[in-house]
Amino acid sequence: MINVGEHLGALVLASNEERSGTEVEIHPVSRPDARTHVWVLPREGRDGIVYAAIFPSLESGDYAILNVDGSIADVVSVPPTRVTYAAGRKRSGGFVVAYCAGPVPSTTLIDLATPLRFR
Repeated sequence: MINVGEHLGALVLASNEERSGTEVEIHPVSRPDARTHVWVLPREGRDGIVYAAIFPSLESGDYAILNVDGSIADVVSVPPTRVTYAAGRKRSGGFVVAYCAGPVPSTTLIDLATPLRFR
């Protein structure tokens, strides 16, 4: 379940099969000690299997996405009432970010077989 609302957003980090089963760690930029992590998992998508790490409910704000060695790979903003989608860029190592168009209802089940609309 994705739980977004007045002060909460969600983050979906697209990944690849090589990262399947590994954890992705993030933390609020202002609070490096408040780390959280989820696993990259295969998920059934419209066009087959997709790999993603889904942080279903985060306080809105800027988050550092960490490399395996703990260094910061990139920073992404997670606004309230929205699902933020970020996909790694192969050349620069950064992330291409898109936000779900329009506010998301306060409790939304994400079904990757039904694509979200991003702007």
